[in-house]
Amino acid sequence: MEEQKTKSKSKKIFLVIFIVIVIAILIFLFKNQFATSTLKIPFPFTSSVVNNTSFACESLIFADVVGSPEEYLGNGIEGSVQESGDKIAMNIKNEETLNFLTITDVEAGTSEGEDWLILQNDNEKLMAVWYSERVISTLVINKTNGLGVWLKGNSDYFSWGSPSGFVAYLTCR
Repeated sequence: MEEQKTKSKSKKIFLVIFIVIVIAILIFLFKNQFATSTLKIPFPFTSSVVNNTSFACESLIFADVVGSPEEYLGNGIEGSVQESGDKIAMNIKNEETLNFLTITDVEAGTSEGEDWLILQNDNEKLMAVWYSERVISTLVINKTNGLGVWLKGNSDYFSWGSPSGFVAYLTCR
């Protein structure tokens, strides 16, 4: 009789431990299914660029999202956030044109950047856009503090059949 009570007690303890483990695993899986990744960097030193006609900008943080190739769309959509150090040089050629040159372009041997259409340029902000058959890029710079955002969207990432995009947070001098 005593042996049956001990076995019964052992089974109950085992059952409780098993239930706790299953609950812990479910909580872990549920939490990770909806987890988001964030990256926080220190706020940069800022300075006014109100009177600038040329800008030297650095990307502080960068985020991107890319879908799988069309034949592999089941693989999902991936995104990342990371610190960045990319550099961009810009100059205002005239009232309608901003020349935009990235360090990647320079490293590839390009000496002249792309001409972007200036949508607005006043003492508060500079807004410009560039687009082609598959890509659109926008730039917004707050001229009072020199901070900006560059966004780029591709309708067909390297002909994969799915769109992609990125955003870079800039500090400009």
